[in-house]
Amino acid sequence: AGNLLSVELVKDRSTKEFFPPEMKMSQILYEKTFARGAHFMCVSGCAGYEVVKGRVVEYGTHLTMAPAFGFTRDDADFIVRVIKEAFSDIEAEYL
Repeated sequence: AGNLLSVELVKDRSTKEFFPPEMKMSQILYEKTFARGAHFMCVSGCAGYEVVKGRVVEYGTHLTMAPAFGFTRDDADFIVRVIKEAFSDIEAEYL
């Protein structure tokens, strides 16, 4: 058993605007966090989807993690550091 925690990645924090689906930010976010030694589930479509010309277009990017109930302060610090660094990289590269 454990926790299930999720963080949303948005293009604009004040308006909660999503990144355009064609940017595939869930894949970019996954690669950046994995490169730092963390394995999170990064998914698109958590904020909805629509079918356009026969294709599903997913909106919203979420990073979801499931640390054990007994995770330590060091574990929490690691998780926060990895997410903060990955979000900072994305901000510098894509905004």
